[in-house]
Amino acid sequence: MEVPDERLQHLADLSKRLRSPFAGHSRPMNPVHLLTIEADDGADVLFVCAVESCGRRLVVRRSGDLAVLDRGDFFALHVGGAAGVELATGLAQ
Repeated sequence: MEVPDERLQHLADLSKRLRSPFAGHSRPMNPVHLLTIEADDGADVLFVCAVESCGRRLVVRRSGDLAVLDRGDFFALHVGGAAGVELATGLAQ
């Protein structure tokens, strides 16, 4: 996996070390992808996944609404943020 910057490398390293319980045993956690801001008009923020092969794109309204434009890698955990907006997705327990 090609890593574009140090933050993404840190997240990639972290995802390799973390373990998650499933049905009484452990398996490696899903990969972690960093969402970066492509556009921000003050009301809406367009986030895109920094992993080229993923393609996830979503719009977050500062009022709290969320719209996924392109799903990308459904199994990856996507994280990112900006002033007033912080995103993290996870698996339901």
